[in-house]
Amino acid sequence: MAQSASLNISSEPQTQTQGGIAHSIEVIFDMPSCVKRSEPNPRGIPSAPFVTDIPQFLQTRKVEAVIEAINDLYGKYKFMERSLVARRDNLEKKIPDIKNTLSALQHLIDKAESAEPHDVDFMLHDNVYTQATIQKTKTVGLWLGANVMVEYTYTESKDLLERNLENAKTTLAAVKEDLAYLREQSTIAEVSIARFFNFDVKQRRLSKQQEGTETTEKKE
Repeated sequence: MAQSASLNISSEPQTQTQGGIAHSIEVIFDMPSCVKRSEPNPRGIPSAPFVTDIPQFLQTRKVEAVIEAINDLYGKYKFMERSLVARRDNLEKKIPDIKNTLSALQHLIDKAESAEPHDVDFMLHDNVYTQATIQKTKTVGLWLGANVMVEYTYTESKDLLERNLENAKTTLAAVKEDLAYLREQSTIAEVSIARFFNFDVKQRRLSKQQEGTETTEKKE
């Protein structure tokens, strides 16, 4: 009776569309004449608005509401960035694991035609190994995660691992692209917050100066 060998692999899902950040900011920044925005990225992350003419923009809006809206968007960017950083780190650990599993599988395939059992170093834990003797096998058991192991033939397991490796690489590239996009949009949001705040401070100073001038004129 043919025996099966077990290999450890966590399957990585294909790239998924990122959940879009809430668009409550759209209503406040609905003024195409003085608001510039780049295109959303392929995963649907919205771009940060950049106001080219602040005085005109604030004719029908309160500066406090605008700053609050940009702050809210900035917070969502940073939240998504932290999530993607964790996902990137996880993928960067999984990809070498999948490659190692493929290498172990290829070793079994190379030895498949031999009737003699062969010895291997079997990893129990990180940096902890023991020796094992493997008889002639036709199948392997792949750990798919969540305590689930499925038995596959050599051909099936190799196809699955290669697909998972390709998907993981594609997902990692998309995550890195999203991180770069998020950091760019976060910078735009930070600059916008500073511009509106500085404009508000300047307007308050001018208002006080004007009030002071009017008071002086009345006294005279």
